[in-house]
Amino acid sequence: MAQPRKFHLFNCDNVYQLSIVEDLLAATKARLGFEFSVEPHSFSLSEMSELSTKTIPAMKMDFAMFVVHAHESVLLINNDNLEHGYAKVYRALLRATGGKVIVVIGGDDNYKNETEEEQSVVSRWAKKKVVYSQFSEEFMDGRKSFVFSWNKKHRVIHEEALLHYFDPSKKGQKFEYQPLQEPSSQTPQTVSSTELEKKGMEEDPAQQLSSLVSRVEIGNEMGNRARARPLEFNTSRYLKGQSQSDPFQKKRSDWEPGHEWNSKSKKKPGPQATATTEPYHPPAITCEGEPILLRSLLRFGKISYQVEDLQLWDPAITVPDRINQNLNQQYHHTPVTGVTIMRGIDGTFRWFVYPKLIDISRSRNEGIQIADNETLLLKTRIRNGLVSFQESDVHFRYGNFRIPQKIIDKLKEEYCSTPCGELCIISDEKGNLRTEVKIGKIDRFRTFLNKQGF
Repeated sequence: MAQPRKFHLFNCDNVYQLSIVEDLLAATKARLGFEFSVEPHSFSLSEMSELSTKTIPAMKMDFAMFVVHAHESVLLINNDNLEHGYAKVYRALLRATGGKVIVVIGGDDNYKNETEEEQSVVSRWAKKKVVYSQFSEEFMDGRKSFVFSWNKKHRVIHEEALLHYFDPSKKGQKFEYQPLQEPSSQTPQTVSSTELEKKGMEEDPAQQLSSLVSRVEIGNEMGNRARARPLEFNTSRYLKGQSQSDPFQKKRSDWEPGHEWNSKSKKKPGPQATATTEPYHPPAITCEGEPILLRSLLRFGKISYQVEDLQLWDPAITVPDRINQNLNQQYHHTPVTGVTIMRGIDGTFRWFVYPKLIDISRSRNEGIQIADNETLLLKTRIRNGLVSFQESDVHFRYGNFRIPQKIIDKLKEEYCSTPCGELCIISDEKGNLRTEVKIGKIDRFRTFLNKQGF
């Protein structure tokens, strides 16, 4: 008789009940066709390193499910450049299981409606916040693995997806879900959750831009995981100015412009228009107030979503296929260059190719002391105590990271007399933030004079 296979479930600090995930396995056990045992594990932050390097490698496991909460402050799960936190645990699980790891995002109350819940294994919100920037499609659609999300309990589609995943005859095939139809309905059509996502984005892209805002938030401590939200800050108060040595010093006319992509919406929103009550804060803005949606490196005509290449990005934005096709057609022979995608005041997408962006990515960590368990969240300029989010000043911003109000107040108080400085905000694996401000000799002298009243 074959030995039961071993499922191991993991999460940190009991942020989500593993018993809810066990319910999914129990619901499918009779149909899976094999016996298995389930062993849950809840670890603390201080145990992450030992868990990854000693505990997990010593375990015997056939499959693993890594469980997180949708509203944790930091959700960096699949990142080869991080040697700490969830990324380290996830890599250890991949090695221990030969890649058989399913990620579960619990507490996801961001599904748009019941239809999306019934027909998607993961919400659009979760895709934009976590999945698209960290996982390739085959790890989302069942060819290699899945990323599931739900609020209080799993749904029927998750059971069907799990059965697909363990069906030997469907190995390497995309999961196609056939939802239950009402008796009066016509012949059911098979759709994939990926196709449903694309269809939803095509309905009204301009509205999606203004209303879908990712909440990439960093709390001061992991205890603030459940919906801890820093206060807002006003981008309209950012001051203008550029450094003499800034690679962005080039005029916009020197950039190589791309084609515009006009939205299908009859009413095109302005930069401040939103479908929600809170204002939209793009990763950066131009001098004209236009939002920068993405800035990264372009490798052989394809936008790179590797963290080391990304400079600015809104996790809620999906680049239209037309732009991707144009970039690929024109630059598929170019090993590497830089690309910026922005939204004009009239609601259209525009892209610019600018080779100098390569230098921005290469110099990101120059002069910054970052420990192995730390992550750079923001590198920009501070002018007279105000943090600048102008495109020419921001070298790097992790998604839509927002600065907690107490840090904004402290910077304003301490550097209100400083004409210009370089600001870096860094987070450790627990979500604790620290700031570094570097001031040149001339600005240091000006600061002294300003404080003396000259």
